[in-house]
Amino acid sequence: LSDTNLTCVAVAYNNTPEPFFPVVTVDAQAGTSAVPFVFFVNPDVAGIAEDEPQVINTMGDNVTLVGVGFGYTDWTPMVSFGGTVSASTLWISDSSLSALVPTGVSGSV
Repeated sequence: LSDTNLTCVAVAYNNTPEPFFPVVTVDAQAGTSAVPFVFFVNPDVAGIAEDEPQVINTMGDNVTLVGVGFGYTDWTPMVSFGGTVSASTLWISDSSLSALVPTGVSGSV
């Protein structure tokens, strides 16, 4: 700790990675960060969106993946199917993204 550094314990992550601005109060004077702070967690894919087929059998189709922790903004996600990286992905939200199924990939999700 010093005049320019502070360490604290943050509230547990609640799966809503929205940016927030920390406020520090010292001797009744409050200061707010000009740069937002964001918690990130490892993405957790739950599966393919319920309104889409749950068996992949058409290479070259886009599938919508659902889960949590995909980010509060587009970070250009990388998706792989059985170790084969998708050539194209599209971030939709923190809980949804679209990915192109690579050639040679098929099976249940």
